Amino acid sequence: MIRKLLPVIGLLISLQSCGFKLKQDGISADQAGQIHITGSELYHNMSRTLRDYLNDRGVLVSDTPTDNQITITKESLERRLLSLLSNGQVAEYDLVFVVQYAIKHGDNDAEVFEYKEIRQYQDDPDNALAKYKEREVIVAEMRLKACTAITRKYVNTIPKSL
Repeated sequence: MIRKLLPVIGLLISLQSCGFKLKQDGISADQAGQIHITGSELYHNMSRTLRDYLNDRGVLVSDTPTDNQITITKESLERRLLSLLSNGQVAEYDLVFVVQYAIKHGDNDAEVFEYKEIRQYQDDPDNALAKYKEREVIVAEMRLKACTAITRKYVNTIPKSL
């Protein structure tokens, strides 16, 4: 039994000694401190999703400005045509979701980043209501993935002195 575990233990020790860490899903309250999220009313959905995402992970999100800020500067969703049906209606298109945001820690200058995701989407004119709801679910998933990417970037940009 011990002979079977010895290689696994050796592998774990070697991975740990070289500084390897598993990628986390987002952020912990200890890493984040207190964060203030800002953004225009135009980007309210993304700001609210990010606020909820951080709250669910125990991160304190402040309503007043703090040293740590995430500012949503742009959120856009575009449709790019891929194919048409024989009657000229859209059959398939790409949903292009883009979020531009800035991260500021303490007195440091804000750093600007962009998250972009492209998803293919098939339209069915016979089931317009169902397809609309499906599209809304896809957009909500894209926002959630953007929240994960934003919080990972936030953690990676925390100065070592904070």
